[in-house]
Amino acid sequence: MHRLNALWSRYNALSKAGAVLAWDQAVLMPPGGAEARAVHSAKLARMAHAELTSDEMRRAAEEARANSDTDSDERAAADAVLREITLTASLPADLVTRERLAASRGYDAWKKARASNDFALFAPYLTDVVEIQKEVAERRGYTDHIYDALTDKFEQGASYQLWRGLFDQLEPGLRAILSELPEQASESLLYGDWDPRTLRTWVTGVQSQLGFDFERGRLDIAPNAFATNFSVNDVRMTTRHKPGYLGGILFSSLHELGHAFYEQRMPREWDRTPLIGGVSLGVHESQSRFWENVVGRSSKFWDWALPSLSSALTTQFNQADFLGAIRRIEPGEIRIGSDEITYNLHILCRFELECDLLTGSLEAKDLPEAWNAKYEERLGVTPTSNANGCLQDVHWSKGSFGYFPTYTLGNLISWQCWEGILRDLPDAEEQFAQGEFQPVLDWLTERIYSQGKRFSPKKLAEKATGQPYGDAGAYLRAMRSRYLA
Repeated sequence: MHRLNALWSRYNALSKAGAVLAWDQAVLMPPGGAEARAVHSAKLARMAHAELTSDEMRRAAEEARANSDTDSDERAAADAVLREITLTASLPADLVTRERLAASRGYDAWKKARASNDFALFAPYLTDVVEIQKEVAERRGYTDHIYDALTDKFEQGASYQLWRGLFDQLEPGLRAILSELPEQASESLLYGDWDPRTLRTWVTGVQSQLGFDFERGRLDIAPNAFATNFSVNDVRMTTRHKPGYLGGILFSSLHELGHAFYEQRMPREWDRTPLIGGVSLGVHESQSRFWENVVGRSSKFWDWALPSLSSALTTQFNQADFLGAIRRIEPGEIRIGSDEITYNLHILCRFELECDLLTGSLEAKDLPEAWNAKYEERLGVTPTSNANGCLQDVHWSKGSFGYFPTYTLGNLISWQCWEGILRDLPDAEEQFAQGEFQPVLDWLTERIYSQGKRFSPKKLAEKATGQPYGDAGAYLRAMRSRYLA
């Protein structure tokens, strides 16, 4: 096992160096550096590919697996490495290089196209990305649907049929809730001339009190909110500030905190070993949605947090009005920052559109029209521009096809976690009002964060929550209780 860990550490160093470049590109890099950064990132990706797919790495993983007990950490580590090898070795080095170049160039083109509301600038890059992802899928292989080969990378065992079944189960419940909603509160109090530096200071203070260790992490403001990590002792978050709107920075910061907790609270002795890291994007997203929505839209959380926010902004917020504003349900054109109910319909639109792109029933150049038609069908709204429509998300520019449904899965698991927490800690929500979050953080650490990649996503989620993987029951119960009771 020592040999496997040593080889993995070499691969990890190259992989995390690429992550540093990606973080820098999103946060600090001047626009003129885009082409050079694409070449640098592609070179690192090719080197990492060679390390991971080497005969030496495969032999070490196979030997570690053969010499370990079935339920041991050693077996789990070996299985994790062999899965990565299988995913990666199916792709030749030249395809990996082309994929990384297309992603880096696509990301830069997307930024420019979105800023100028000009889809034509991005269309040829999206065409290239889609064609490369089709090639990736063919290389990995699939039986039933091309989507299967791509989504399994993000959620082990996931398939087109899993996601189709999940949305078919969920959508009728969502529409029933939307049809029964009472009159919605105004969110006008969330709009004002808010100073981003003051807000960032307040947000970092809240994140620290919730349990994030800023000696081993940081928060920056960037155009696109995300979390990344270079080790268990270096976890980075970015948050986005939409000028004039308070909700964006508040909830994106809580969202990314959930991702950061997952990575920062893993066993430090596992750092740079195959067991470190979130087991899947669905489980990862469950933690960001947990801290954003389960906690962040709880009335008891704001019993504690709102007085300090009012003080920081020298604005006296009425608690009932504030809670009504942050819980407003209203179909809109933008996914990020959308409410807890309609968010999943945004994801459904993307799932169906990317399937159409991959199967060839939709060409990249025709995406704006297809996007607008899908939004009219699913949400009853028509985007006012491409910047607020098909250019609003970064994912496809970077080749992340098969990713979006994991967001909805995360919503479901987050509320399964909450039902599990309330079984063990019945007064957990009452403790929020006193600023006491440690028991909940410890519960999640014990059952999810500290487990790393020891179990498959399905097994981990079911062990942690005691509920079926991908079942919508807990989420729908919570939404009916929160918004209709």
